Amino acid sequence: ALDLLAQMDARGVQPDAATYNATMKALVSALQLDQAFELLQRVHNSSLAASSYECHRLLLDACRHNGDVRATQVHQAMDQLGLSSTEVVVKYMLGGKEVQQVNGFEACMFDSEVKRLYQRVCD
Repeated sequence: ALDLLAQMDARGVQPDAATYNATMKALVSALQLDQAFELLQRVHNSSLAASSYECHRLLLDACRHNGDVRATQVHQAMDQLGLSSTEVVVKYMLGGKEVQQVNGFEACMFDSEVKRLYQRVCD
């Protein structure tokens, strides 16, 4: 996946957000998280950093599902870019729907707890 980006560079073609998102999705699907972090660094160095929510979300989700502690690095990067002030990110950091199912919470109950936590964080 990163080879394609290298070929684009060699031809002077700048990747757009869709290219970065598709590449990130391929990397996390193949559980190539080290390369996914390399890609995220590349995104941060591009002009698209401020609009890279989907890349961050994909990597954050992959870290969470695979128990990779670097999820906190992704969250911090999102925070620095102003991308993390959403209930979705709070949900991901709390474990999302998988946690609610394991603990027996119903979706509406879990969502109301996330909203309360989100409000406390924002206040």
